[in-house]
Amino acid sequence: MQYIGSVYLVGIQRQAAGRDPDASRLAAGAFVGTVIVTAIVGLWLVGVSAAVPAADLAGTKGTAIGPLADQVGPAMGVLGGIASVLLLGMNINRGSVAVHALALERLTRWSGRWRTALALVPVLLIFAVAEATLDLGDASFSSVLTIAGVVTNVLVGIAVPMLIVMAARRRGELVPPRVWAWVGWPGLAWALVAASLAALVVVGLFVWDDWASRAAALAMAVLGAVTVVWAVRAGALRRRTVVELLPGRWAVVVSGRPLAVDAELEYDGRSPERVHAAGGPVAEGLRELRVRCGDASGAGAVDVWKADAAIATKVVVSDRKERGARRGGVGGRS
Repeated sequence: MQYIGSVYLVGIQRQAAGRDPDASRLAAGAFVGTVIVTAIVGLWLVGVSAAVPAADLAGTKGTAIGPLADQVGPAMGVLGGIASVLLLGMNINRGSVAVHALALERLTRWSGRWRTALALVPVLLIFAVAEATLDLGDASFSSVLTIAGVVTNVLVGIAVPMLIVMAARRRGELVPPRVWAWVGWPGLAWALVAASLAALVVVGLFVWDDWASRAAALAMAVLGAVTVVWAVRAGALRRRTVVELLPGRWAVVVSGRPLAVDAELEYDGRSPERVHAAGGPVAEGLRELRVRCGDASGAGAVDVWKADAAIATKVVVSDRKERGARRGGVGGRS
């Protein structure tokens, strides 16, 4: 479960945005936390493997608390039982919150209590399937988490982050002060996406032996492939130019990088100011910002982003071929 922390970063940032607006401390904390948790889990695996014979672990259905208690004593059973209940509760709570939040994002046509109630339906369905599986004796709590963890974390922990990085590099409006170029390299990103889908197919065909687990792994592989194709066709990875108008400054970002452009700033009661830059300061009384991106942008779409809907400044975007101003509007950071 330590590899799916990215699912909860959006909700955490909403709470921490006031103290950490650029999310730099959140990113650093998430990185350090992931490293520490990975080390703890690795030490746990080494300790369990050293304390319990491999044959006992191979024949265990459920957690390793039972075999550990046989080797260490009753105290391990008590501590392990408490830890299992707490960890299961935390995982169930976090998973339920994430599913509920995703459902709320899709139910845009509803409002109020009905929207909240309908968003609970996917959560209740997941609980119903898990409970039915347990009642039929086909699985334990740990096996349910194992199956769900493998079939979802392979995509959520590998494929989805790489797609998000590629989308941010091609369509993002914020340029961080430090960028690791190799992380968003398309060859590496697509290789990891393909490897994650292939891993699900291998697990479904050759690793698991019961029909339910195999069906879950293969279904998730198909769903992941369909999602990737849908995202590409929907333009999630299409390069774009973003013209930003922020309090006190303006900027132009193309495919996640600053781009120097020919800009003209018209103020009330003074002559226009012409500059060639990727951004600059904005004084009081700015009436119109004209930006000529040119063919160097190479982006298929141009968006105008205003930090505040109250900004009355008109923004006009064109290129040297005079294809006219592109799509613009007022929006927020995604």
